[in-house]
Amino acid sequence: MAVKMHEVSFGSVLPVMRRKEDILADFEVAGRATEISKAKISEIEFYIREGDSHFRQREHDAALTKFKKARASIYQLLHPGFDVGSYVGRKD
Repeated sequence: MAVKMHEVSFGSVLPVMRRKEDILADFEVAGRATEISKAKISEIEFYIREGDSHFRQREHDAALTKFKKARASIYQLLHPGFDVGSYVGRKD
C-alpha cells in the first residue's frame, strides 16, 4: 500500500484568523444579497480555519477535506451549479 505524502499539499493558509465564534456568527445572516455573500465568505473562512487547525494537529486527511470544501465553496460562488458534494467526495 502506497503512502500519500500530504506535506506537499499543505501550508499554513492564514497567519491571523478570526475567532471561531465570530465566523459562526456571520453564518446566521439572511436576506439581502450583501448579507448572503457575507455568510458564504464566512463559510469559506470557517473551512479554511478548520483545515488549518487539523493541519497543525497533523490530521492531514481531515485538513485536506476542509480545504477541499473551502475550494469547492469558492467554485460554487463563481458557478452556482457546481456540485460541492461530488467534488469533495472525489478521490484525487
